[in-house]
Amino acid sequence: MIPQHKSSYQIGGSNLCPAIIWDYEPYAYYPTICYNPRSMIENERMAPKEDAFHLGIKAIIRNSDGNILLLKTNPDELRGYEGKGYWDIPGGRIQKNQTVEETLKREVKEETGISSIKSHKPFTMVLSNLRIPTDEGSVGLILAAYLCDINPSAKVKISKEHIDYQWFSPREAARLLSFKYPEEFTEKLKTLG
Repeated sequence: MIPQHKSSYQIGGSNLCPAIIWDYEPYAYYPTICYNPRSMIENERMAPKEDAFHLGIKAIIRNSDGNILLLKTNPDELRGYEGKGYWDIPGGRIQKNQTVEETLKREVKEETGISSIKSHKPFTMVLSNLRIPTDEGSVGLILAAYLCDINPSAKVKISKEHIDYQWFSPREAARLLSFKYPEEFTEKLKTLG
């Protein structure tokens, strides 16, 4: 029987081992491992060794010439970042209970002013070269990139998160994105040319 409302239940758990909490909504289950912080301080060798990650959804938008839209980040808008602005593709982290398509549409509209994505298809998924600062330290970033088709007459209007935008050939875009994206991503991006 599939529940018709959001609820949760717990499996196991003690002060020595984690409990697994299952949050469920209709047709979707989300496991969460919850550690007892007191026991972790008392027994540091039990602390999890796994890394934590956020999921970023990215839109590779190409124009009719095959060039890729890149946005230059505004360093004043990046929490915990003290470097210069760098080039990136539109996108952002997926929010709780949001689909990939909803995330793509939200982020593309917020960052570029483009309000319609005609289609999207998976391109690749990689670990970013950058980490995201948090109150507890930092988390890794998994980037899922999608090839997105937009209306050719769409006009780009950047948000305060960015200071510039330009269209670049796939080869040049790959070079500029190497700051944030690993080689496996940039090499695959070059093949779009």
